[in-house]
Amino acid sequence: MLYQETAIFKVAFGNHETLVAEVNLNTTLHVNEMKWMILHLEPESKTAAGSSTKSKESDKDQFQPTLRLKLCLSGPYRPEIAAIVTLSNAWFQAMDGVTSATSSAASGVRSFLPHQFPSGKILLLPTVPLAALSVVFLPVLLGLLTVGLPFFLPILIVLLTVATTTLVVGTGVYLSSSGGRESAGTILGPVLSTFVSTSSGQRMLYCTGPRPSPVALAETVLPTDMVGQLVVSLVIDFIGSSSYLLPGVGEAFDVGWAPIQTILLMAMYDKTMPSLKYISFMEEILPFTDVLPSGTLGWARLYTPLVIEEVWKNVPDNVKTMVVTVAADRNEVRA
Repeated sequence: MLYQETAIFKVAFGNHETLVAEVNLNTTLHVNEMKWMILHLEPESKTAAGSSTKSKESDKDQFQPTLRLKLCLSGPYRPEIAAIVTLSNAWFQAMDGVTSATSSAASGVRSFLPHQFPSGKILLLPTVPLAALSVVFLPVLLGLLTVGLPFFLPILIVLLTVATTTLVVGTGVYLSSSGGRESAGTILGPVLSTFVSTSSGQRMLYCTGPRPSPVALAETVLPTDMVGQLVVSLVIDFIGSSSYLLPGVGEAFDVGWAPIQTILLMAMYDKTMPSLKYISFMEEILPFTDVLPSGTLGWARLYTPLVIEEVWKNVPDNVKTMVVTVAADRNEVRA
């Protein structure tokens, strides 16, 4: 539910009886959303007395007066969301200033360079021998890495960490720029607007009631179709089993991943398999039990009967009769 209140609009015409229209906000308006509405007006005495549904329907057929309004339900952000928005705006303004200064400096440098500077041809001279040496020595490097993997593993982990950190920082800097924000808005804009229009999204961002649970938030972003849930389940099982890549370190990772996996599986399969959340949590939190595919187990519990039913509908009638006969004969033999 969203903002659980009822707005009452009253229209008075001099000495005539006051007309009233009611709006149930939790089913009509979202916070900070502008919306045009046409409200049916009724006499205040009739609304207070509580007329029957049949009388209301008959009144609507008699050209009931209406009130056309443009409504916007405004509300403050939650304190933590407001702090995030404020910090983000300050960061974006700082990045815009840095980007503007960098662009000005780059323009100044380019103004001193000749217009026909053959940079590509000059850089091509040292690039060709370096590329040739890389191609020649690549099999040698791969062989050394394969033989000495136990010795090079710490170095590879450090290099991978540095590369990942650089990639994350670079992506963050790009998305903080005006061009990056525009590109991200094109992709994430529809997703964000859909999330904000949900009950959980509204209660997460604005002070419209109790905060949504993590499971409710997960339900708003996870897929509900069979193929989408299968892909998500396989990804969950892959992440859970990835602890075997680094024994010891991976088990420590499971301590943080166990509640996240449990929340995701509860959001998808708790209605059909309530016990799955306990299986998932124990499978992740206990050592050397990650081989159990909890996500795929929940998907199979939900969709296997539906798939079998769909396949059974397409089976020819003579085959159905034969299968039913064989099953009946087996039951008689067992009896």
